[in-house]
Amino acid sequence: MRETTDRRGREDWSERSVTLPEGVSESQWEEEREAYQDPRLRAFLDCLRLLDDVPHSDYSILNCSPVRLREIWAKTQGIADLIGNQIAPLLDNTSCIPQLEEARSNAQVAVGMLESTTLAELSQFPVKIAPENEQEIRKLLCFCTGQLQDFVQDTCGQLLAMDPRRLDDTDLFLSRGFLQRVDEAEYLHDSVRELLRELEHLGEMRHAKLTSAASRIEEQRRLPDAASWQEVESLLSVLQVTVIPRLKRLLAMRGVRVDEMGDLDRYAMDISNACSVLQALYELGREADNEAIASLEEGRQDENGGSGVLTSVRWVLSRRLVSLMRRLDEWLHDLSTFVPLWLQGIEKRRALMFSSRRQQRLSSPHP
Repeated sequence: MRETTDRRGREDWSERSVTLPEGVSESQWEEEREAYQDPRLRAFLDCLRLLDDVPHSDYSILNCSPVRLREIWAKTQGIADLIGNQIAPLLDNTSCIPQLEEARSNAQVAVGMLESTTLAELSQFPVKIAPENEQEIRKLLCFCTGQLQDFVQDTCGQLLAMDPRRLDDTDLFLSRGFLQRVDEAEYLHDSVRELLRELEHLGEMRHAKLTSAASRIEEQRRLPDAASWQEVESLLSVLQVTVIPRLKRLLAMRGVRVDEMGDLDRYAMDISNACSVLQALYELGREADNEAIASLEEGRQDENGGSGVLTSVRWVLSRRLVSLMRRLDEWLHDLSTFVPLWLQGIEKRRALMFSSRRQQRLSSPHP
């Protein structure tokens, strides 16, 4: 047996080694995990969430109100849809892990039996319940909910137990607390991925409206005119309206580590301050520039002295503006480098969060 280890050597329980059978490479397992194992586990967990709101008592189903009956029916239809359209196709591909392949094969047989019985009966009724069908639906639900619950819990438990990440403590994974952790991990992952997309979209805009603009201002040794500054201003607006609020929302999410929180806080503060100062500096600079021009035109200063003052004012203001624009450019570049690496770490933690409590205790530095 071989073990894959985390290159950084951290002792965090979610990044513990994964034992693979001989002849199975890390890339093979990684491909299977991303394409099949994790998606079907998430689909099973979605079923468990829906089942959590479905009563397991026949008495409750037979005596609930028509409104509640429709809610239960919708949840049951959702579970059937997940099993038929997500779980079943994800069980078609064989596993490179022998013990997981056995669990997958058993699950595939169970799905086939469920499709020919319970799911087939559910499909005979429309999504919306007609008043004349209420009693039949109640009786059908009394039979189906137990079948669905047994299938989901037993099959999910087998797939978890045979996963090479040593998912032997299945009670933990079927608990409400674990489902909440999965929800939080998924939400964090989706939010960071959205941030990455925004930064990728901003990449070309940043080069054209910030990097190149700073070089032009430095070359001209004066503040840009209003039309040219609007290009920079549009980038600042995107940062202030979209990127910075997203960074602040990420700061409040569970699952963000302390070191990641520090980086996010620094980026949010630095970028926000730079945007505000840049806008204020430009407006102040334009006022000073206009005042110097007005003074020169009114003849309050001699021509040579006035021209010299105007040139100096423009040079000083443009130099300050360029310096801050380049610092902002560097911070955005650093953020664009940090986020993909952060997303990789989140994906790894999310993939390996299916770890037993026993592993968590063994890897914890505290008893």
